Amino acid sequence: MNTDKGNRTKELNSVIPEEIRKKIWESGAAEEHFQQVYRVAKWGKLEEKAFVSTYEEVLEGMIPNRYSEEEIGTYSTSVYTSRKNCDKFINCLKRSVRLRTQYPHPVLLTGSTSHGLVQRTSERISDYSDSTHIDWWIFEGALKKAVRNFRICEESD
Repeated sequence: MNTDKGNRTKELNSVIPEEIRKKIWESGAAEEHFQQVYRVAKWGKLEEKAFVSTYEEVLEGMIPNRYSEEEIGTYSTSVYTSRKNCDKFINCLKRSVRLRTQYPHPVLLTGSTSHGLVQRTSERISDYSDSTHIDWWIFEGALKKAVRNFRICEESD
């Protein structure tokens, strides 16, 4: 249930604790979406699994828990307005023997954010130096719709 100002009918993901959902709404995050963002699909497919939040990846045992459960960005899906960081991440996955085994064919996705709230992390955290990083909190039940706005990025993109 939303305890925020106004009459919001859209809910943030139910795995997010209620007090964190409230902080997200109060943080300045909005439904003002970005038309071109990038994300790495570590498993090499354009699928819903590639868009779950960091917190959900931790809950599912996909990644180790090295994140603060107090920081609202932990509950977001990270995307970037520039492909540079994603290209670096893919190169890191390919160089590491351990990660290359776990994620043998990562791909770069491009598309637009939708069906949720977005916020540049640097707008919320004053010493956050990457102005291209976007926190995206996808609404409950909207993951499938959000994924439809993405495609696998070609080298020339």
